[in-house]
Amino acid sequence: MYPVRRSLGLVAALMLAGSATCALAADDAAPAKRHRPPSLEGAIMRNAVLEALSQKTGQSVTALSELMDTSDPRTTPIYESLKLDRAAMREVHEQARKNVVAKALQSGMITPDQATELDADWVPRVGPRFNGRQDRPDLPERPKRADRPMRDQ
Repeated sequence: MYPVRRSLGLVAALMLAGSATCALAADDAAPAKRHRPPSLEGAIMRNAVLEALSQKTGQSVTALSELMDTSDPRTTPIYESLKLDRAAMREVHEQARKNVVAKALQSGMITPDQATELDADWVPRVGPRFNGRQDRPDLPERPKRADRPMRDQ
């Protein structure tokens, strides 16, 4: 009786491991997405950018929304899919932000002082977010790897 029970346990364990492997393989086929909670600001800016892109390209907002949902920004950014350059996409973002500020001012959600402050303070990000010491000329030059002492010395 003992060997039968042992072999049944082994078969059950192998079946469980096989089903877990299949489930993991099925998950790997789906594109990786960041899991963030929904953001009001993100939804507002997304809609504003879609409207501005629709005006610039002549495509419908729903088609652009589907393209944005299905494209992977790490491999092909949306501006490359639309045959736009980075400068044109920057203009789209600036226009979308101005539209959002104007609509918020018109609806009374912000004051005129806040609207001018929001328009004046915004500078579009160019290049990578953190460029290391290249952005800080006041820092001394970092020694090259060959010049650094080894840890065990």
